[in-house]
Amino acid sequence: MNTPHFGPVLQMAWVVNDLEASMHRWIEQQGAGPFHVLRHCAVTNVRYRGRPAGVDMDVAIAQSGGVQIELIQ
Repeated sequence: MNTPHFGPVLQMAWVVNDLEASMHRWIEQQGAGPFHVLRHCAVTNVRYRGRPAGVDMDVAIAQSGGVQIELIQ
């Protein structure tokens, strides 16, 4: 089976329990950063199991080399 070539990985995202601790680990262990933090990002028109739902999340974004790191809590 042939699969299309999408190019290099440019972004990786993780869902984390503790945004602050995760940012510090990425900075200390991987040299990523600085992180730009967006608090209480509301997402609209969301459905969960077929029902309307609300989303309130914190997001931190940084560069590590040529890859964007996104942490979501």
